[in-house]
Amino acid sequence: MRVLAKSSCLGRLVLVAVSLSVSSLALADGHGHSHSRGQAHAHAHGQAAAEVSLQGKVLKVEIRGAMDNFLSFEHAPKTDAQRAQLRALQDQLKNAAWLVVPAAQAQCKVTALKAQSALFDLSKPVKGHADLDVDLAFECDQPSALTSIRFTSLNKGRRMKKLMVEYVGPAGQKAVTLTQSKPVLELK
Repeated sequence: MRVLAKSSCLGRLVLVAVSLSVSSLALADGHGHSHSRGQAHAHAHGQAAAEVSLQGKVLKVEIRGAMDNFLSFEHAPKTDAQRAQLRALQDQLKNAAWLVVPAAQAQCKVTALKAQSALFDLSKPVKGHADLDVDLAFECDQPSALTSIRFTSLNKGRRMKKLMVEYVGPAGQKAVTLTQSKPVLELK
């Protein structure tokens, strides 16, 4: 886990423990099998993981999850409809607000947005189940006014039901599970 804010040794141990707990709970995907990618998250259907950090004026958000959460499939597209769905997702991922909306009063502007998946480069064979990895960075003019972050991706992902979020910032650290009915990470 990337921890950007200074914290005590005990605080780091708590974050590691929470991360391991969340990862172990995420192993089963509801299809009778689990996936391990050797990444910081388990490949699980219906849920994804996010790491959020605020350091100074820089807000970073990383979202990791099974492509099935966003497309309803995670293999190379086989039909014209699936190819169109994949292109539409790639277009939507160019807009940070499709995934995350920081509280307006913090005046955050996107400085970086990178979305990656094996499905985005079909010149290479897709092995197994594909994931989606998104890295976002914002610069906030009023970081002390950042009271919440809405994860709009919970209402956009076709099958995503839960988002396990770990947050580190000046107000401390916490881990919460967001859902379609509760998509807002409260920071204060």
